[in-house]
Amino acid sequence: GAPVRNAGSQLVATVDYIVPTGGFSTATIRELVDDPIAPGEIVRITGQCLGPYQTAVAAFDSSGTLPFTLGGAQVDIGGMAAPLIAVQQGGITAIVPLGVQPGSQPTLTVTYSGASAQETEQAAAFRPGLFRFLELDGSASAAAINQDGTINSQAHPALPGSVVALYATGLGTTTPPGIDGRPLNNLSAKYWANVQVTVNGQQAAVLYAGPAPGFAGLSQINAVIPQTSTGPVRVLIGTAPFNQPVQVWVQ
Repeated sequence: GAPVRNAGSQLVATVDYIVPTGGFSTATIRELVDDPIAPGEIVRITGQCLGPYQTAVAAFDSSGTLPFTLGGAQVDIGGMAAPLIAVQQGGITAIVPLGVQPGSQPTLTVTYSGASAQETEQAAAFRPGLFRFLELDGSASAAAINQDGTINSQAHPALPGSVVALYATGLGTTTPPGIDGRPLNNLSAKYWANVQVTVNGQQAAVLYAGPAPGFAGLSQINAVIPQTSTGPVRVLIGTAPFNQPVQVWVQ
């Protein structure tokens, strides 16, 4: 289950079912399910025979647009072609078309080598996920850049009062709107709902929350670290939940 997930958080949702096992006995079965997808979100689609053995990585064409066919594979969501970032037999990284309507149930179809597979998705206005990396102990740290240009880590923590750049996807559409597969290099572009950030439950002032220049589907959030220590960071937008266990390092 759960072949589609946010490319940043990589989290999956679960649903529990109680089933009879005979007599008065029951058992709980936990099933993985797809998280809702949001327009403009970078998603990871996993499966088998989705593309070539060697990973095909996209490049922007002369018009600055990502391809809609890559390595012989195509992805269609709700009748709209999805821009592709990378394709390989076990997985595809794609961007949900901006025309996908929140509240709808679009069909996702992957086509490769004359065969196709499809499933139904749930669409939401927002589904935020932070890009992160795993620590040796299995915990996750945000893929963040400190104010001095270093990568936020245990060796390079941020100072309270300094600015860190967080990278996310799934924050929804913007005004002015973007174009599928193209970076929206407009620092005045705003998401439809306000973006908030907390560190250790304390509010972090957001200086910028918008498209990351030079990238399609990627969001950049510049936030001021409050007077706190290393701890969980949360990105809040609209009514979307943020259940991702991820931290930033603070000195």
